[in-house]
Amino acid sequence: MTAWLATTFEKYPELAVFLVVGVGYWIGSFKVRGFGPGPVTGSLIVGVLLAGPVTGYLHSIRCSSWEVSPARGP
Repeated sequence: MTAWLATTFEKYPELAVFLVVGVGYWIGSFKVRGFGPGPVTGSLIVGVLLAGPVTGYLHSIRCSSWEVSPARGP
């Protein structure tokens, strides 16, 4: 499912930027018990969530953090 999304964002990277900013602004406008993350935090969250499945970056961070831990050493 994400293969077509990755190829689209590679061909048109500005589409990814506008999608992240637009959806992030929308998510940032929600408030829960008087707390709202704001448009900047919303955009950062959407950017990380969008980049993870498309690039596989989150998987590499998770795997490297399990490989090197303070208990086991480098």
